[in-house]
Amino acid sequence: MTINVTCPFTQNSGNQSTLTANSPAFAGGRATLNRSAAGAAPGGTRYTGTARIAPRTSFTGTGSGLSAQRAPYHVTGDCGNGTAFRATLTVDPRTPTGGTTGGLGGSQGPTGVEVLAGGGMAAAAAAAGVLLLRRRNGVHPR
Repeated sequence: MTINVTCPFTQNSGNQSTLTANSPAFAGGRATLNRSAAGAAPGGTRYTGTARIAPRTSFTGTGSGLSAQRAPYHVTGDCGNGTAFRATLTVDPRTPTGGTTGGLGGSQGPTGVEVLAGGGMAAAAAAAGVLLLRRRNGVHPR
């Protein structure tokens, strides 16, 4: 997941190149945020980084401090200028992981062979229909 923090400008702001965001829900309990190359954001210095959520097996609910059910976890840290940041992250370890197996669906179009085969079947059906209608009306080829 991506974490973005904007630390307000103070006399000491912007001096740190990295910050640490802490959460028991993160793999390893912390994530490093780097000062953004874009520099200042409106009202402060922007830091950004990524964190991985702890493995599903960590959310046991027994002694780990991590619930086996959907629960909120705090993300905290210090801007280094006396200003703390805090956010809430909700994790549901029961949520399935990985991709889905839905088949190809409409993600691929027909090949040239399939188009020719379909067109041939449509033409054969039209010809058969014309012949049946002619026979029904008593018109026979001579």
